[in-house]
Amino acid sequence: PPGDLSERIAAQTLGLKIRGLRPQLVPSRGRWPGAAVVGWFPRFRQLWLGDALIERLSPQQLDMVVMHELAHILRRHFLWRLCPVIWSAGIVGLFAAFWPSDPAWELAGTITSSIVASVVMLAGLGAMARSCELDADRSACTLARQVCSWAQVDCANPAQELSDALICLLGGSPSSADATWLHPNLQQRLQNLSQLQS
Repeated sequence: PPGDLSERIAAQTLGLKIRGLRPQLVPSRGRWPGAAVVGWFPRFRQLWLGDALIERLSPQQLDMVVMHELAHILRRHFLWRLCPVIWSAGIVGLFAAFWPSDPAWELAGTITSSIVASVVMLAGLGAMARSCELDADRSACTLARQVCSWAQVDCANPAQELSDALICLLGGSPSSADATWLHPNLQQRLQNLSQLQS
């Protein structure tokens, strides 16, 4: 990323006591306006920022996107996302414990437990990921007040800056504003943030 942005992110991560996060610019010829934390262990963790993201957003909006990504780290969302995997393993264990041990039923038990565990895992991963996104949006506003100098001014509104960033990034086409397996739709995110502004 540009030098001033790298310095700003370094100061923000230091202020939030996040170690080992390296910002990386992702060149996409203006096609990827996204951000993501890649790797959960500090020595290998990177913050990917798409070139289109940097081009389209104001410094305050960009800070809010970074705060959203840092919130994923501080709120340990990677552990939340393990829950559906654990639930699925529990279902398989329950089937193994309570399914009839008759060999004639063994194949049916294996198929049934696999299907149920897969549905629970996929649905759970999606629901948990969407919940984590909404939580990261809310948490980003609190983090901005802690480490972004512009957000510490009385009239500053981090929730509005993040809302504006989301509209800029997702509001361009109807399909980009729709919910996905891992993200709530734009309307849900804006409503979530509007609760902080009221």
